Amino acid sequence: MLAASWFMAGEILAQDFERVQFFQLPPAGQVKGREVEGSLRFDDKTKGLVFMEKGGREMFSTPYTAIRTLTYERAARPRYWLGLVAREFLFTREKKHFLTIQYGPEGSGQYALLRLHKNNFRHVLAMLESGTGKKIEHIEEH
Repeated sequence: MLAASWFMAGEILAQDFERVQFFQLPPAGQVKGREVEGSLRFDDKTKGLVFMEKGGREMFSTPYTAIRTLTYERAARPRYWLGLVAREFLFTREKKHFLTIQYGPEGSGQYALLRLHKNNFRHVLAMLESGTGKKIEHIEEH
């Protein structure tokens, strides 16, 4: 769901999409990461993407130019992250909308995994493709 847009001189400066979950990797030596509820912001002023948790703390950010690959999955659980996400995904049958973002300098291996809401995932994907100029790889589980 589109949460907010700020306008200045007739231009949209940022768009927030609520009801997005960010899967934070576990700290070194731990097995389970955590799922953080928040919003995804497309910031036209900084030309970047930011995930903010509900409390307002920034959990992940990257300029559009640093995004290297984008993968969308409609699946019961994200295939690439099976060992890192919450165990409740192992037994679910409902298909969810996952977005994996690879970003950072070449060879850095930085990733962000997001679960998008069923009411806003199409808007998020369209904003990403237009903002980054990159094509999103689509993977659908049957």
